[in-house]
Amino acid sequence: MVRPGSTTAQAATCSTQAGPYQKQVEKFLGRPVDGRQSSADCKAIKAFQTKHGISPNAGYAGSVTWGVMSLMNNKKAAGSNPNKSGKCPVKQGPQSPAST
Repeated sequence: MVRPGSTTAQAATCSTQAGPYQKQVEKFLGRPVDGRQSSADCKAIKAFQTKHGISPNAGYAGSVTWGVMSLMNNKKAAGSNPNKSGKCPVKQGPQSPAST
């Protein structure tokens, strides 16, 4: 038995609501970028969420889904743009006032 509001119940349907990252997600997935949620958009988003273990996988373009896509974009960009020594840059974090 599935309780209403559980992850399984949410994953069974596809969201018809556009998420706050709808345009970015559409672009990432190679979908037409219009900022509106179509059934094809929802299916593509849901497939991405399922493949990458994002739950609930309801096809909603929310912050977790866009966060995973953004990390993938950043990793891809860093991999193709090494520093002068041919290595990936390492972020050292903010400098303390005493060390500057």
